Amino acid sequence: MGRCDSFVLETDVHYPTDINLLFDAVRKMIQIAAMISQGLGMTLWRQYDYNIRSFKKLYRIAQKLKHSTSKDEKKKAQRKQLIIEAHANYIESAENFVKTANSTIEHIVSNDPACLARIEELKTYIDHANRQD
Repeated sequence: MGRCDSFVLETDVHYPTDINLLFDAVRKMIQIAAMISQGLGMTLWRQYDYNIRSFKKLYRIAQKLKHSTSKDEKKKAQRKQLIIEAHANYIESAENFVKTANSTIEHIVSNDPACLARIEELKTYIDHANRQD
């Protein structure tokens, strides 16, 4: 006869969706770019906390919009347009952050191994963000 011991825990797991993965990639990209910039005395990412918060607001707006259950076609069309606009704003913001991160990489002149490792990590997150766009 077998024995089993089970224990139930409440977890805080989020399931990967396209906008979710894009948010994670851009958030990490901003954090790493800010770390690199601060280490080299660059001011391009001095408002990185604000950038993350503003990007998260766009993420939450896109995430919370639901499709209309109304029978009125006009209301359905309006809701669909709101969803499209929210996602377009979110993606546009992500693309701007990716451009800024690429610009940061172009302006870096350093042979420090730690800085070069962070640059490679930043490139990885840029690739993740581009994949989700």
